[in-house]
Amino acid sequence: MVSLSMISFLFGAALGQLFKVVVLVPAMVIVILLSLGAGVTHAQNARWIVLMAFSASACLQLGYFAGLGIRDFLAAARTRRASCGVDQDYGSDSTTANCEE
Repeated sequence: MVSLSMISFLFGAALGQLFKVVVLVPAMVIVILLSLGAGVTHAQNARWIVLMAFSASACLQLGYFAGLGIRDFLAAARTRRASCGVDQDYGSDSTTANCEE
C-alpha cells in the first residue's frame, strides 16, 4: 500500500507539472481501478481495498498540488532570471544592478 501511495504521489506531481486539474478525474479512475485490481489479486478484504483506493487517490491529489507548486516556483525563477538580464546562452549578467540577492 505504501508503494502504491508513493507511485500515486509521483504520478500526480508529474501530472501537476504538465496538465490542468481536469486530468485528475481520469487519473483517479485509473488509480482506483489499479488499487481494486491489486487488492483482489492479493486477496485483501473490502476494507483494505477501500483504504488502499482512498490513500492512493489522496496521494495522487497531493502530488498534483505539489507538482503545481514546483511548476509555479520554476516559472517564477525563470521570470526573475529573464527580468534580471541573464543571458540564456552564456549565463553572463548584462544588467544586474537591480537584481542583487
